[in-house]
Amino acid sequence: MIAVLVASAAFALGRDVDGCELDWEAQDALPALLAGCVHHYAVDATDVFFFEGDAAALLAQVDGLAALAPVTVVVHPGTTVARSPWGGPTRDIPADWRAALDFDCGRRGRHCRLVGSRMEVWTGGHVDAAELTFP
Repeated sequence: MIAVLVASAAFALGRDVDGCELDWEAQDALPALLAGCVHHYAVDATDVFFFEGDAAALLAQVDGLAALAPVTVVVHPGTTVARSPWGGPTRDIPADWRAALDFDCGRRGRHCRLVGSRMEVWTGGHVDAAELTFP
């Protein structure tokens, strides 16, 4: 009798990204939706962007992203700062919302399409909760 034990562990590939640009090809409309970005990190096929701006800028981004893929929006009271999940250099960059963009990059991994977005909005900074209207 031969017994084989295989240990399997899943590790995410994450990194801070210089600037707020995608490092792969995405839909043509997507780069225009990244205005106001103050920090960006990526984990596997998800890019997370932090933004500073008002309710009008946020709502324009939600509309633009919703035209490409489903969007979920969560509204929080208070404020936040741009921060990567693995620590690294401390960032005290104020942010008004965070958008986690999920991509399907296929087998080749260079031309990706947006398949969904999760946005978190904080109303203690530049975004006035009274101005937020979602369909």
